[in-house]
Amino acid sequence: MTVERDQWDVEILDDLFEQREHDLIMHIPLNVDVVNDVWFWQHENSGSYSVKSCYQWLQVLKGRWSADMELNLWRSLWKTKVPPKVIHFSWKAITGCLPNRTQLYTKHVPVQLDCVCCNSEEESIYHVLVSCNFARSVWNLSSVPASVIVATDFGTWVEQILNRGQAVVFEGALMVSWVIWKARNELLWNKNVTTVAEVINTAKTVLNQWKTTSSNRFSPLSAVINNTSNNSTNWTAPAAGFLKVNVDGAVFAASDCYGLGGLARDANGHLIEAFCLHKAGCVQPSLVEAIGVKEALSWIKKKGWEHVILETDSLVVVQALQNCLFVGSNVPDAINNDVMADLAILS
Repeated sequence: MTVERDQWDVEILDDLFEQREHDLIMHIPLNVDVVNDVWFWQHENSGSYSVKSCYQWLQVLKGRWSADMELNLWRSLWKTKVPPKVIHFSWKAITGCLPNRTQLYTKHVPVQLDCVCCNSEEESIYHVLVSCNFARSVWNLSSVPASVIVATDFGTWVEQILNRGQAVVFEGALMVSWVIWKARNELLWNKNVTTVAEVINTAKTVLNQWKTTSSNRFSPLSAVINNTSNNSTNWTAPAAGFLKVNVDGAVFAASDCYGLGGLARDANGHLIEAFCLHKAGCVQPSLVEAIGVKEALSWIKKKGWEHVILETDSLVVVQALQNCLFVGSNVPDAINNDVMADLAILS
């Protein structure tokens, strides 16, 4: 750290650490106050333990998906405009929870391992949905370029389709996979054979019908966005005798640093004073906003101003201050404690 102990000494870090350790250290924001160490759950941005983050961490340890896959694939999957039952099916298939014969056999269920559709290879999730002769015939007739994708498991296969950047193709892949599984079950339990054309037609029909009946499902979001863009909030002056301090922060990831700034204006809108800070480190935007509020409070206290309105554009920080906690937010609890302490002193 520097002599002032308010930021990392970049030159020393460059001399002592490899790039990976250097980047990890730079991601740690420093506190000028001396505080006791606290327990912090590293897999949750808030520092608090959650079942969701633990589950995701365990899946990464087991090799079922990577951190990047978790961020990209799952977020895209939950937002895909297909029936919820198809999303649930896809989640089970990607995580290896689909009850195929190989999966049942590993659970000590006495079943044959041969694929229900081709009877020539072991029935894994990837085989029955992608590489089986029946599945290949289906994909060749569909709009999904399955033949050019090389993968060994269904999760990687789906992720590669997602990376091609075509939402329609991604939706089609999920729908066709779901119908292939239904055709497999129909053959297994009812001895009914489904043709390749029937699989494609069923996938298209179900998706079109669902989109028609739920056409208004996603409209509120666009309405909110349009309404927000058409009614931008302008700055409003404080009451007579008050000052309004606006604070904001920005992250400059390319140069591993972030900046903070604030300005104070009176009831007439005249600029009274301003401040700005530049610190080394690449931290999350919500954390920068929280640090900005803390620095603004310290600045106000040093100036001796009493009647002050502090304004920030970070909804996460505002809600956290109003509720006196950052539960479920992206701001670490340690930062929250500092902000709340300064707020208590100021008030």
